[in-house]
Amino acid sequence: MIDGLAADKVRVVLGMPLSDVAVGPGETWIYRAGRCELSLYLFPDVASGGMRVLDHQITGTGPREEDRQACLRQLQHGHGN
Repeated sequence: MIDGLAADKVRVVLGMPLSDVAVGPGETWIYRAGRCELSLYLFPDVASGGMRVLDHQITGTGPREEDRQACLRQLQHGHGN
């Protein structure tokens, strides 16, 4: 769902990140809602010339997939989606 998204699409879905850290050629974007934290790892997409999510990590949730999905919904809701 998140991996492969272009940076502009991420901003539409989640808004601006809480923090944006440049790491080598890539960037790490952090989103947080309560204990839920989403880290997105974006890297240049040579085909489009923009940035794209290569991987992500969700922390502060329970161990189940349902917990991670609830975290994502909370982040989207906090953005007004």
